[in-house]
Amino acid sequence: MPAISILLVEDVVQLAQIVQELLEAEGYAVVPVHTYETALAALHERRFDLLMADVNLGTASGIDLVRRSREIDLGIKSVLTSGYPIASALKSDPALRCTGFLNKPFTPAELYECLKGTIDSDCV
Repeated sequence: MPAISILLVEDVVQLAQIVQELLEAEGYAVVPVHTYETALAALHERRFDLLMADVNLGTASGIDLVRRSREIDLGIKSVLTSGYPIASALKSDPALRCTGFLNKPFTPAELYECLKGTIDSDCV
């Protein structure tokens, strides 16, 4: 069975590298990008099982990226990360109802648990 493919969108390069290493050590296939525009291009180029994006991508929003990703691929799962406690506010948005949320800073265990729960969910 092929590895679960994750498009990791994080504008802080060092954090993206750490998360990529953690996920690859668990057997995930990770493609890291650092901008909204690069993420959109990647979503058009190939299919990913999961999109993991920071809410604040500098000049763009990970929330908008999740919405756009679902226009491209209805079956993609998503996880949003943020340094701000916004999960409860975002969960009220119907477009994000199946999105996992992970508050920064997070531990490797929290990362794995959130991804597993999102990937295993029947919600689309």
